[in-house]
Amino acid sequence: MASSHDAAAAPVLREKSAGFAAAAVRLLKLSDGDCRSLRSFFRRTDSDRSGKISVPEFIDLIGAKDSSFVRVLIDLMVFEWADLDADDQLNFDELLLAACVVCTLNENELMHVLFKVFDADRSGTVGHREFARLASAIQDLGAMFPGNYMDFIDKFDGDGSGDVDFSEFLNIHRSFPMLFHPILALQDNFRKRTLGVERWKALNMAYVQSQATGIRYNSNLSL
Repeated sequence: MASSHDAAAAPVLREKSAGFAAAAVRLLKLSDGDCRSLRSFFRRTDSDRSGKISVPEFIDLIGAKDSSFVRVLIDLMVFEWADLDADDQLNFDELLLAACVVCTLNENELMHVLFKVFDADRSGTVGHREFARLASAIQDLGAMFPGNYMDFIDKFDGDGSGDVDFSEFLNIHRSFPMLFHPILALQDNFRKRTLGVERWKALNMAYVQSQATGIRYNSNLSL
């Protein structure tokens, strides 16, 4: 049962999520048609008609196999920051905000989210024990881990520290692009099932170009 404090805070949190969602819509210049498509998508995904999307519903919508790893990944990618009222569900504004951010992440940004999943102690590196979890999670998602993960660390540990930092983690991805494909595919599924991959790419490209134009304009003003 919700407390009186929770009840009082609810309108503020709803206003906050709506404000962030509106800002994301403006930044990416989503059209009315885009917003209608996302609203329609939300209604289809909200299978129990609760007005919110639960973690299992979200896992289903991105076509993932439910596992503890997938839940941790989704929490970092989406729920940790988009679920503003911390009820482990997404209302429409929270889902819209999540879509605007997650569907426009570039590959390096997405890999950084994945790196954080396994950097459990937040040391900035992935050690042998953490890498063992990575190998297991990748195999659970259907990818084959190439060889012994201990040898893998030694091969890509460029500074000889015994751990893999983020730049070395990216080198693994570049050398074995299919290794993390099942994880990157989760973002692609989110894109496909909302506005489509090409539409999200076009929105993101337009945003990046507008930002670059703004920087050049401000630079010219300062000359």
